Amino acid sequence: MKSSWRTKLFKNIRFRGKMILVFVIGGVIPFFGVTVYLNNRAANSLIEQNKKAQKQELHLMASILEDAVPDMEKVCENMNINTVLSNMITKDYTDEKKWQKDKGKLWEIDRYMQDYKQSISDIVIYVSNETLCYDRPFTYLGPSVTQQSWYSDVCDRKGGLIWCYGEDREGKQKCIQVAKQIVSADGEQLGILAVQMNMDLINSAIADREENTVLLYNDVNVLYTNYEVSGTEELALETYLRSTTRWTGNTRFSVIGKDRFVTYKKVHPQNTTNYYSLVSVQDYSGITEQINQVTFNAYLIVGIGMLISFAMIIGYSTSFSSRLKELRHQMHLVATGRYDRVKMVGGNDEIGEIYAELGTMMDDIQDLTESMVEEKVQKEKMHTRQKEVEFKMLASQINPHFLYNTLETIRMKARVNHQPEIEDLVKMLAKIMRRNIQVSHKLVSLQSEIELIDNYMKIQDYRFGDRIHSEIMVDDDVDMTQEVMPLIIQPFVENAFIHGLENKPKDGRLEVKVSQDEKDIIIEVIDNGIGMNYYQLGELRHSLTQTDGSGGHIGISNVNQRLIMQYGKEYAVKVDSRLNEGTVVTIRIPKNASTAIEQSDEQELP
Repeated sequence: MKSSWRTKLFKNIRFRGKMILVFVIGGVIPFFGVTVYLNNRAANSLIEQNKKAQKQELHLMASILEDAVPDMEKVCENMNINTVLSNMITKDYTDEKKWQKDKGKLWEIDRYMQDYKQSISDIVIYVSNETLCYDRPFTYLGPSVTQQSWYSDVCDRKGGLIWCYGEDREGKQKCIQVAKQIVSADGEQLGILAVQMNMDLINSAIADREENTVLLYNDVNVLYTNYEVSGTEELALETYLRSTTRWTGNTRFSVIGKDRFVTYKKVHPQNTTNYYSLVSVQDYSGITEQINQVTFNAYLIVGIGMLISFAMIIGYSTSFSSRLKELRHQMHLVATGRYDRVKMVGGNDEIGEIYAELGTMMDDIQDLTESMVEEKVQKEKMHTRQKEVEFKMLASQINPHFLYNTLETIRMKARVNHQPEIEDLVKMLAKIMRRNIQVSHKLVSLQSEIELIDNYMKIQDYRFGDRIHSEIMVDDDVDMTQEVMPLIIQPFVENAFIHGLENKPKDGRLEVKVSQDEKDIIIEVIDNGIGMNYYQLGELRHSLTQTDGSGGHIGISNVNQRLIMQYGKEYAVKVDSRLNEGTVVTIRIPKNASTAIEQSDEQELP
């Protein structure tokens, strides 16, 4: 009996109040709860996308440095400090003609500059011979050089390579360089050799970024930046970057009361303790501003929708309550025997039906007992109608299971009527639709992908008959349990039927071959359809690179982009075709791809 007061309270609430209460408890609260949850998920997703995008951009810029490092080390190690060069460094030149004559023997430096012009901006030999004409590659080894921090580090290495930074020949730009000491046969220092990096590519990449970006040496010295780095911010960056041993990462910290979101990528040449860091610094409020705007818009739309729904509930409940009041009044007239004053109200809803039943009741009821019986019957009818409404609402909730059950019914009907072909078609169609509806981002086995294609090709065989022959060939050594991304083969098989073979009158052939080499699983979709000419093939290959769907072929472009994002550019889809001969689509998937996907790209510094 503890809950009796709740029951009484609920019964004492009028219809409009109950409708509003149900709307608030069953609609507003859950809906706003779901909205808050989804908005938080969306906000976290936007932040994660921003992190991923920043990492990718820094990785691309870091690749510029990483590509130049081996070239520079190769040049610095292989530079032949021969007798001619040694004599030039130590020789006193009083005649410029002799200098020009000897300079012509330095062809090796010009060759290196030409061969590695993308990576190297200059090869500088610092010497203290004051009689030399200081033209490329020679520069005077004076106090302006010897007082720089890298000079003493080079001398300490005794001829070994060291990565550092310096200034270009004109002293206008800081540049990354690898240097070593030039020593004579008896160990005496003759000069310093420095191979300087071509900074145009990395500097322009930094300058073109919208986000604040800085290139640091050992997390201390700013080599290039596209914004003005304050001393406090520089110190905060140095403190954080030196506290981590990871090559790449991101964090959030506060500088002078402002939140910053920092993403970094370190480039660490081998055999040296020095390194270079690419750092992206974002105003965290700028990231959250977009999220807050999206959240505000979502809440605004939800709020407007709720207000409209509330207004509709109020309008409906008011109308329904007034009809109920009128019904009560008419029932009172019937109960008191004043049948001549009863007014029948039209309508096809429940109230209208009750009015119709009330008229029947007036004609049939003779006394109070009969009236009570009729009232009970009417209540039972109302209850039955409510159940019917609930059943219809339940029946209207069609879901994929209804579709599968319907297809299964058709299949069984075909079996009963001895229609095996229709039975097989429906069975294969159900499998394909179940797979397509249930597809997610999770990896699936290669076996299941091949089974999907097999069902699809069998359905097409029924459609085209002898016009097109299709076949799947899988080598025995292929591991069919290999995990792959879902739906990476079907778009190309479907394209082959629609664009390549559909208009071929006869002798059409489509083959799906699965094989493997030392490191990859190879899937080929081969048809002998109408093929493509050179220009059509070029347009198709271009559309595969489009990420916004502007080039058409959205399905196969989507597959190509998924393969590139998952496995790398070397695993992009390859398409070859000749007009009136056919088309070959090649898909490569690395073996043990599921293991490779789980590995993090964050590695620790040595």
